Amino acid sequence: MFGQSVATMQAAVSPRVHFQVASTYDAGAEIRRAALWGLAQTPKQIPCRFFYDAEGSRLFERISELPEYYLTRTERALLEAHAAEMMGTLGDAPMLVELGCGSSYKTRLLLDEATRHGEARYVCIDISDEFLHQSVHELSTAYPRLAIEAISGEYGPALPLVPSHSHARLFVFLGSNIGNFTTGEAVEFLSRIRSIMQPADALLIGYDLVKPHEVLHAAYNDSEGITAQFNLNILCRLNRELGANFQLDGFWHEAPFDPVESRIEMWIASTREQTVSIPGIDMTIGLKQGERILTEYSHKYTLGSMANILESSGLCVQRTWTDPLNWFAVSLVRGAGART
Repeated sequence: MFGQSVATMQAAVSPRVHFQVASTYDAGAEIRRAALWGLAQTPKQIPCRFFYDAEGSRLFERISELPEYYLTRTERALLEAHAAEMMGTLGDAPMLVELGCGSSYKTRLLLDEATRHGEARYVCIDISDEFLHQSVHELSTAYPRLAIEAISGEYGPALPLVPSHSHARLFVFLGSNIGNFTTGEAVEFLSRIRSIMQPADALLIGYDLVKPHEVLHAAYNDSEGITAQFNLNILCRLNRELGANFQLDGFWHEAPFDPVESRIEMWIASTREQTVSIPGIDMTIGLKQGERILTEYSHKYTLGSMANILESSGLCVQRTWTDPLNWFAVSLVRGAGART
């Protein structure tokens, strides 16, 4: 089990669903530590994991519905078409372990298959506690035969809390979230997953593929400005949680593509020379006009470059599904040498 159950949440879900939450994440301490370190770097940076407070999570859900943002709908189409195949190699009574579940919107396609012929288990991990609670409540209503366990926190401390299972476990890492890591970080993270995988387990990973630059630019610089709101919301979080005095009209959103590194880079740029105080970490920072704060990388891969990353992590691709335009891929991955 995951520590102490949360009584108020337990009461909110169906009594037929086993529900426990473990708190492995001190959001206040983490954002103070990250801001103190990141804003002292050159260039300044704020890790992208701090996008996902309640408002940031809601804004990302809006982004996923934008016409320019092809990633979510393309990945969902792959799951709609191939969920039965993706789940078919796992056998009966599988456990799904989702890293960064959000609203679990796409995962429901996998859960539909997992629960079609009997009971299944779902372990969901997310950094946004409020969003996690909402998602779990909705899933407990939609899937009365699904045992749900939730972990609120970052992946590092959460992964050791994933329970063992007498049947196969499918680790689910969708949304091209792997693209937020550098290559070295991606190998380190995937190696952590590999280290806890049992022989029958598999990983389902979604990743964005290299494509025309104009398509990428439109996806991260949408005409409605929702991505800009999402990016700047991280400053709102610093204002709220650390007492900072960032003025949003003093910043703009930038998201260029770096062809050398094959990645979109998300930046917040200062529109003027300014000074910002952050009482929560006893810091004052000066920003020149045009100076940028890095908030996110979003790497784009070829099938070969992703296979190399997986191989370096002790994993190998068993099956890959792509869309007709080859814009996005979902791969079923197992430990190197594991029986299929």
